[in-house]
Amino acid sequence: MKNQREITFEILSQNKYSNIELQKLSHHPHRAFITHLVYTVYQNYELLVFQTADFLKKPVIKEIEVILAMAAAQHYFMDSVVEYALVNESVELAKKVNVKFGGLVNAVLKKMVQRPMQLSKSSDELIDLSINTSHPLWIVKLCKAQYGLDVTKRLLEHHNTEAPIDVRINTTKTSVEEMIEKYPVSFEGDYLTASSEIFKTDALEKGLLLVQDRNSQRLINDIKDINGINILDACTAPGTKLTQLASRNKDYQLVGVDLYQHRIDLTKRLVDRWGLDNIDLVVSDILEYHRFDPFDLILCDVPCSGLGVLRRKPDIKRRIQPEDLDELEILQQAILVHTASLLREGGLLVYATCTLNKKENEKQIETFLMNHSDFELIHQETLIGVDNNGDSFYSAHLVKKSGIIS
Repeated sequence: MKNQREITFEILSQNKYSNIELQKLSHHPHRAFITHLVYTVYQNYELLVFQTADFLKKPVIKEIEVILAMAAAQHYFMDSVVEYALVNESVELAKKVNVKFGGLVNAVLKKMVQRPMQLSKSSDELIDLSINTSHPLWIVKLCKAQYGLDVTKRLLEHHNTEAPIDVRINTTKTSVEEMIEKYPVSFEGDYLTASSEIFKTDALEKGLLLVQDRNSQRLINDIKDINGINILDACTAPGTKLTQLASRNKDYQLVGVDLYQHRIDLTKRLVDRWGLDNIDLVVSDILEYHRFDPFDLILCDVPCSGLGVLRRKPDIKRRIQPEDLDELEILQQAILVHTASLLREGGLLVYATCTLNKKENEKQIETFLMNHSDFELIHQETLIGVDNNGDSFYSAHLVKKSGIIS
């Protein structure tokens, strides 16, 4: 049986989706340690690698880099880990990669544990930002080019803070006042949040509340008047925005579409817990989904680079690459064009992402409008998470005009 460090190493070295892998460990006796170490490494990778870089004569293979980063994470961020155990366990992990690396890892870590954490102080401010805030350099450069240096600094620092547990209350089953009285729920300014103790209660299982970022909720709240009752959520899983829309009016008839059965199953479990009976769920590629009757409202919450949710999902920093953006942008425009064909005249199309990349946001809408004169942009907004301690989102509201053929 693999020990906790071996499991952590496997997740990190293969850039696996942390939430999926950690769910598999729900009954593992060391799940808390593994979870802490995985997220600490994902969150601080560039800074952790920097702690041993000057002890290496040349770059090491990815597996050894990960082992050294894990050791640095335990030494600098997890005080309960004893130094000799940290070094010995890391050496054993290295030997399993290749026995020749055992001596190297031993020598490097014995030097590392003798000094405090190092920060990059080069002549290049962007490199220093990349290392000291642990963001790939290309993300730093993208943010600076699109938002300027001051906003970029604030954003990168924000991504390394602890996110609040924002919650949305199911007011068909309970009230805000009752939840505050009976559960660890309270207001943080205008937003409802919970302590981590909420996961030890029955509130989520009973569908009394769900965890949903404040700006994710606001994105749906900003859809003011829905003229009609037929709604499509084009990329629906895990269903948080779908259930938020469905809860607003029981007369609404909603269709949620997603590509994979397991994602629809996940959404259905939430819909059932929430007690909603006005939703149909469909397994389909949205680009192949058709319906004779047009929709009054379409939520087009497209797959994106996720650069707005790095605080909650730091593993995105390790997986997404610059070359992935071009493919994503092609897919986003295709989904936008296809879903637009499913909307009735006078209907509202809401395009949304959880990224700050303007090529996936404003530029996508500009491109769409250039080719679709029958649509009018009536609202667009970028919610920058650092401004209100939330995640970052973009949304654009497009109305399909009457009597115009694009």
